[in-house]
Amino acid sequence: MELLWTLAAVVIVLYLAYQCSRFIAAHGSFAGASGTAMRLLSRLPLAQDKQLVVVEAGGHYWLLGVSQAGIQLVAELTEEEAMGCVKSPQAGEAIPQFSEILRKGLSNLGKKDKHDKHD
Repeated sequence: MELLWTLAAVVIVLYLAYQCSRFIAAHGSFAGASGTAMRLLSRLPLAQDKQLVVVEAGGHYWLLGVSQAGIQLVAELTEEEAMGCVKSPQAGEAIPQFSEILRKGLSNLGKKDKHDKHD
């Protein structure tokens, strides 16, 4: 009987975690204690534990370096610079498939190798 109560508690916790994550995803940002919203605008993974992020907080924009060692301010950005990092495809513009990007990168790699051999 104790096993059933434990299983029921786990199911309830998982359900509440699911509902909480849906709430967070729907609202996109939180208002902090000061009442200013913070948003993660863009993220660029550099390595397994390193990335660059563009964050907006209180009308200010920052480019941050994030790693296991901590968070470093790389630059403060203007709104135009920050929005340039968040560029989304224009209407009618197709998002390239991974296979297309890989094929193009590999074909350029072969051309670069040929140039390197001649130099």
